[in-house]
Amino acid sequence: MLAPTSRPCIQTAYSLYNGILERIEDADYEVLGRRVRVGLPTSLRVAGPAFAECRRLRRNLP
Repeated sequence: MLAPTSRPCIQTAYSLYNGILERIEDADYEVLGRRVRVGLPTSLRVAGPAFAECRRLRRNLP
């Protein structure tokens, strides 16, 4: 039910937050003493194509 231009953004958020949850599991849920995150290369690899897709979809709007 999302607008087509919003779908890549939501998929990106889902992928990145899923990666964070995997890192939390890998850390045996010990997250209070350190920050658990996905790295910049992973973020760029996931978000870059989604950003390009959003731009492509918005260019094709009436």
